[in-house]
Order: sequence, then structure tokens, then C-alpha cells
Amino acid sequence: MRSRASVDTAEKEGEPMAPKLEGTNSEATQRIWELIESDDLDALDEVLAEDVVLRIPGQEETRGIDEYKEYIRTYKEAFPDTSFEVHDMFVDGDVVVTHRDQ
Repeated sequence: MRSRASVDTAEKEGEPMAPKLEGTNSEATQRIWELIESDDLDALDEVLAEDVVLRIPGQEETRGIDEYKEYIRTYKEAFPDTSFEVHDMFVDGDVVVTHRDQ
């Protein structure tokens, strides 16, 4: 089964806040998944915008770095054998969609 999640930034005064990591959106997204896969969640502070939003269909939005990290910790505890390796990535401007096996 494939899982889809979108990570983007909330809008502040009509403009999205930029992520902290320099480089392309696909590089930033790949780095986020690598940190999650390696359990280096504290390093997400260096990559994600403070107002990061995680959107997963059928679930409430997760807002902010602390909630994001707590969601990942809880998910990894519930599904310890889950891989967060990205198999496909699609980029269209500022939108990055990743697919991974679950």
C-alpha cells in the first residue's frame, strides 16, 4: 500500500514562510525523509519551517515542528518496521509529493 503525505508551510500574511534549508524543494524533502529514516528527528529543526504543516488525507493537520516530530515518533512506535525510504518524488514548482512503500 502506498502512503501519501504533503508537507508544506502555513501562510503568514498571505505568503508562505520559507523552509530553513537552502536548495531545491526536492532536496529539502529528501533530507527530511532521510532524517526521519535515521531517527534524527532533532535535526528536523534545521530543515523545517517553524510553521510546517503535515497533511495526510483522512487525518487532522499536524502543525508546527514539535507536533510534526511527535507525530513521527508516535507513528514509528506504532509501526517500528516501517521504512521511510522514498521511492518516487514528483515536483511541480513549490509542490513536492513523495511516495513510499508502507
